[in-house]
Amino acid sequence: MWFQIWAIPQQNWCDRAHLGRRVVFGVVDDTEQDRLFSAVLIEGTDEAVDAWIASGPEAVSRLCMELTGEHAVQVPNVVHPRDVVDNLQWASRVVASAYPDEFLATFTPSEWDTNSFVCSGLGGIRRPDATKRLMRLLGHEDKWIRISAAVALRGHRHRGLRSVLLAAMDDPEDLVRYHVKERLQELDG
Repeated sequence: MWFQIWAIPQQNWCDRAHLGRRVVFGVVDDTEQDRLFSAVLIEGTDEAVDAWIASGPEAVSRLCMELTGEHAVQVPNVVHPRDVVDNLQWASRVVASAYPDEFLATFTPSEWDTNSFVCSGLGGIRRPDATKRLMRLLGHEDKWIRISAAVALRGHRHRGLRSVLLAAMDDPEDLVRYHVKERLQELDG
């Protein structure tokens, strides 16, 4: 299968230096999509992420295949597993920011809200529907999902966000409270 590479308009991708970069156009087959995504997880460089994002909205599908285990990247033993997790978190946020419609259509709430990588991706989408999902996840029973949601809400604005954050200040988990406090400071900032 072949995928067309799309032009990516300038937008707020994530906190890294992606704004204003030029995107190369071309056609990418499945093997190349796998190679590009592997480089993201293994190398974790801006260049690797830029190349993967430039492969078009199909990058969201490749992320989904990784998260379901349908087609997981084989990582060499020399790469620390924590680096792979960090790179996957970052990649989720960047691809969601670049292709928000495809991300939201692929990672529906009922199936994916318990995945911290999806929470991270939702953090890259500055739209009310993504913010509302993250706000709802602050009340999830799993502390790791609550922590992921609190972190992902960085930079989000919504009229109901303050009240949800204030309620989350009573969370029993220290890390949730820590990140919620940071979000409240952002809103006040």
